[in-house]
Amino acid sequence: MPEQRSIKVLNARDIPITAVTVYTDRAEVTRNFKVNLAPGLNEIQLENIAQYVQQDSVKVDVHGNATIHEVKFERKFINSEIETLPKVKELKEELKKLEGEVQKERDLQSVYTARIETLNNLVGQGFSEEKGHHPVLSFDDTFVSSLNKFFEFHEEKSVDTKAKARISEENIASLTAEINRVKNEINQQHYSRESKQ
Repeated sequence: MPEQRSIKVLNARDIPITAVTVYTDRAEVTRNFKVNLAPGLNEIQLENIAQYVQQDSVKVDVHGNATIHEVKFERKFINSEIETLPKVKELKEELKKLEGEVQKERDLQSVYTARIETLNNLVGQGFSEEKGHHPVLSFDDTFVSSLNKFFEFHEEKSVDTKAKARISEENIASLTAEINRVKNEINQQHYSRESKQ
C-alpha cells in the first residue's frame, strides 16, 4: 500500500516576518511558521514568495522527529486569466502608450543633442581658413556684420534647442513616474486577485 501523502499550501504573505537583515547587495528575510504534520510523507508548498529570490538561498529547518527529503524552488507565473481582466488590459495598453511616448521624447532628445553639437561645430569652423584667406585678415564691416548675425543665430538656436531638451527631460521624468504608477497598479491588480483566490 502506497504511503499516504499530505499536502499543505501556505501563502508567504500570511506568514509574519520575524527578522530582516539588510546587506549592501541583498536582504535576508526570515519567516517562521509551524505546521502540524500527519504521519507519513508531507508536502508543504509556500506560495507568493518575494519576486526577487536567489534560488539557492531558500533554507528550510525542522525541529523534532522529521526528515526533509527535498527543498525545491519553482517560479510559476500568474494565471493568464488575470492578464485578460478588463482593468489589467486597460492598464497594459496605457503602459504601452506611455512607453511609446518616452521613446518619442528620447528620440527628440537625440535630435536636440545633434543640433547643439552641429551649432557648436559651426562656431569652431567659423574661424577656420576659407579659400586661403584667414578671416582676421579680411576683418571689415561686412565680416563683423556676418559674425554678429552668426553669433545671434547660434545663441537663439542653442538656447531654443536646450530649452526644448529640458522640456523633453521633464516629460521623460513625468512619463517615467506615470509608468511606475501604472506598473504598481497592475501589480496591485495581480495581488488583489491572488489574495481572493
